[in-house]
Amino acid sequence: MRSIYKDFDNPPPELAEHGWQHEAVKKALYEIYHGKCAYSEVKLSFEDAGVDHYRPQFKYPQLINEWSNLLLVSKEVNIVKGGNFDIHGQDAGHLLATELKADSRKLLSEKPLLLHPEVHTPENHLILRPEGFLVGADEIGSATIKIAKLNAPTLVSQRTHLINNIRARILSLQNRFNENSISQSGELAKTLYSDNEVQELFTFLIMSARREKEFSFVHLSILNNFIYYFGEIRVPGDERKNIDFIRQLHVAINKKLNDENIYIKKEDNTNIPRILDEEFPLEVSSDFLPMSLKSFHIQKFQGLIDVEINQLPVNAQWIFLTGENGNGKTCLLRAIALGLHADKNVKDRIYADKDSTIDIVQHDSKAKISYRKILGIPERFNGNYLYFAAYGPVRLYLEDSGKSINEDEKLKHIFDEDYFLSNFENYLANISRKTGYKERYAYFINVFKMLLPELYDIEIQDNNGNDTILYLEKVSESAITNFRPRTFSELASGFRNILALVGDIIIRLSQKRNEDNGEPSLEGIVIIDEIDAHLHPKYQKHFVATLTKLFPKVQFIASTHSPIPLLGAPYNTVILNVSRESVKEGIKVERLDEKIDFKRLTPEALLTSPIFGFRDIISDALGDDYKLLETESDYEKIAENNKIKEELRNLNPEQIEKLKKVFTG
Repeated sequence: MRSIYKDFDNPPPELAEHGWQHEAVKKALYEIYHGKCAYSEVKLSFEDAGVDHYRPQFKYPQLINEWSNLLLVSKEVNIVKGGNFDIHGQDAGHLLATELKADSRKLLSEKPLLLHPEVHTPENHLILRPEGFLVGADEIGSATIKIAKLNAPTLVSQRTHLINNIRARILSLQNRFNENSISQSGELAKTLYSDNEVQELFTFLIMSARREKEFSFVHLSILNNFIYYFGEIRVPGDERKNIDFIRQLHVAINKKLNDENIYIKKEDNTNIPRILDEEFPLEVSSDFLPMSLKSFHIQKFQGLIDVEINQLPVNAQWIFLTGENGNGKTCLLRAIALGLHADKNVKDRIYADKDSTIDIVQHDSKAKISYRKILGIPERFNGNYLYFAAYGPVRLYLEDSGKSINEDEKLKHIFDEDYFLSNFENYLANISRKTGYKERYAYFINVFKMLLPELYDIEIQDNNGNDTILYLEKVSESAITNFRPRTFSELASGFRNILALVGDIIIRLSQKRNEDNGEPSLEGIVIIDEIDAHLHPKYQKHFVATLTKLFPKVQFIASTHSPIPLLGAPYNTVILNVSRESVKEGIKVERLDEKIDFKRLTPEALLTSPIFGFRDIISDALGDDYKLLETESDYEKIAENNKIKEELRNLNPEQIEKLKKVFTG
């Protein structure tokens, strides 16, 4: 699906005279949409093309003949789309003559959950996966895929065919260059840049990404993020050369894009590229995470004999690991952490086998590249430095000395449960006394208040040079002036867990960016083992939801034994279930979020789904008397129904007879 320009103020004259069904209206749309379906991008004959109302006629009769409400679609899309039109905002109601256009403030305020190619930029809301599927980069993208059936088998097959054709051309290139064996990366990139076969590939991609071409979004996506689609290509031989070839081909393609003036600024409307004639640059959507885990392949690492997960969505802010105790969640988190950070010292200490291999692909959307990191081979490519932190299940203790973070010890906490976190209290006390650090201090306090609704304020007391941090808790909402000052060690373990973890995340990630004051623009990947540890169910949901809002550019990879954290997670969450059948087969990992729509499940359904595998959630104390089981969806309803039952039991005979007459007539 591509963005389309239409002059809303210049409709064909036949539209006003004869209505939307006139052939001239269809011809005008057919030309504007280059003979393609607005949603599927399938090329259509004029006879097979249809005129569709973006906002359905029966609900918006005022827009029946509105030029900006008419799209060109295939018959298939017209049928499946039908009258489906959900909104996230307020219904526009009656429209004035000045409010009929699709980009009017009143219609935009409805926040429709369906992409309009003439109003939205679909390229920023949809992600094409290497296997041909589309996934939503946000809620509107996901809804559009579902409504227009954009993952219909025929469409997926056609997209996959196009991707595989390009993959075959790259494999042929790689085989030829492996035979010639150019050793230096810079030399390889220069050679690829001037190679005739690479030029042919580049020209094909550019021409195929033009808006009028069928499935142009496929080729546009490839140009945007070359390594995302072909970073997994390998030929027999030196693994390092395989990795380097794809990376250098990416560099050569990017240089050609720049040389051809493909990348332009949105605000520079006069600088139109010669080839694509695009109004928007080829760039990664702002909805994408700056850094994310794309895939991993782990072999012979402790209980992980051979585990591989590919093509994780690059916009997934949360990846949850579920599974029973002892199944290997911690082992998998440690392997991922080790691969991301590539710490030799830790590797030497915990590797169970000298043949262990951890192959990690980390996506960097700013650089439009995916970096592969491999441990277990003599030389490995590390890519850009990754902003990264990893935490074990015990997060209750702060470093007494308040020493600065040592990068060499970044992985210690996830491998050593007794290791301390950085002392955020010392950090707070220091910046509270520094001139020009009021914004950073206020940021910390506000973050902690958002995480802990019971926290009223934080005070710093200077006792003869020794700072004491006091946390003022609300006793209740009805007594907001009554506070109980506590030190960190006196706080409940759940509160200490939240403060220590988030304090360490902020300090660690902001220090790496050399940001000392103001609200930090934190980004990176954070691993948390047993995120539900020490937390009340209410806080398990609140904690995940608040972290999502506080750190929108951070990807969290966390294990959990509870379904409650999933209730606070965003729509694009990934769930990996970890299991272990036997020592010989080792730990197994299965992705479940594509099979189970966990967002629609209640906690009970989540527990009994394959995500958690609970077989029986009925109390043993009930015995076999299931008639006593309360089946209402919430406790208030149970109390209300019990009250009604009690009132019915206390009815006198006369009242009972009256009720019988009401129900029996």
